Amino acid sequence: MLKITEKIIKKSMSIFRDYFNSISDILENKFNSIKSIEHSTDKGELCEIFIKEFFDHSLSDIYRVIRGGQIVNIDGLKSKQLDVLLISKNSLRIFNEKGIYPVESVFGVFSITSYLDKRKFLICNEEFESIPKINLKIHTSILSRDKIIEQWKKLVPFKCVFAYNGDINEEWATELNEIVNKNSESKIFLPDIILVNKKAMITKLIEKPTKTSDGKTIETDFFYTRFGDNPESYNFYGAGLEHVLVRLYNLCNWQFFITPEYHEYFNKDMSNS
Repeated sequence: MLKITEKIIKKSMSIFRDYFNSISDILENKFNSIKSIEHSTDKGELCEIFIKEFFDHSLSDIYRVIRGGQIVNIDGLKSKQLDVLLISKNSLRIFNEKGIYPVESVFGVFSITSYLDKRKFLICNEEFESIPKINLKIHTSILSRDKIIEQWKKLVPFKCVFAYNGDINEEWATELNEIVNKNSESKIFLPDIILVNKKAMITKLIEKPTKTSDGKTIETDFFYTRFGDNPESYNFYGAGLEHVLVRLYNLCNWQFFITPEYHEYFNKDMSNS
C-alpha cells in the first residue's frame, strides 16, 4: 500500500512540471515555424503574439493582456514602447484608446525577442529603466502608505525579458550583481526574470538570502539557472514560465485593495485646461 501511495505522490508532483515543459515545447515549435520569415517586423510581431496567447490562456481572468503600449505617470513622463503589458482588471479601459497606461495600473511588462544577445539585453534594460516609478498615486486604504509604496516599487510592475533563443550565461548575472552592488537603487529597474526558452534563466531575488527548491542558499541579488540533462543543469526547463506565472499571480491581489488614484490624473488635466 505504501509503495502505491508513493507512486501516486510522485506522479502528482510531475503534473505541473510536464505541463510547463509542454508549454515551452509549444513556444519553441511555434517559433521554429516562423524562422523562414525574412521580414524582421513580421517575425517580431508573431513572437509577441505567441506570448500574449499564453498569457491570455493563463491569466486573462485576473489581468488584461495588452500587446504594445507605454507607461505614463502623473507628471506626464512616459516609458519607451513595451511589447506586452499586463494591466489591472480593476482599471479604466479608456487608456486602451491611447495606448498609454498609468503606472499604478500596470502589473507586468515584457520585452520579447526572437534572439537575445548582449546588445539586445541592454536595450531591454533601457526599456525597463524608462518606466516612471516616481510620484505614485495609489490609494492604500488603512495600510501604511510609505511601506506600501516601498514594496510597490520593488515588486510592481513585474519585468521579464523573454527570448526564444540566444546567448545567456552566468557572467550576465555577475554583471547585474555588480551593478546593484555599486548602486542599490538600480535594482528596482532591472528585470525580475531573464528567460531564454529551454536554455537558461536569470532570476532577481527580492529578499535575500533565500533557498532554492533543491535547498541551496542564494545570497546574491541575481542568480543563474541553466536548463539541461547534465548534472550541473536543472532538467525542468519549463520552470522559467512557471516562475513567471507564480510571480504574476502573487501580485494580482494588490489590484483589489491598492487602487490607482485616477482622480489625480483627471485633476491634472483640469488644471492644465
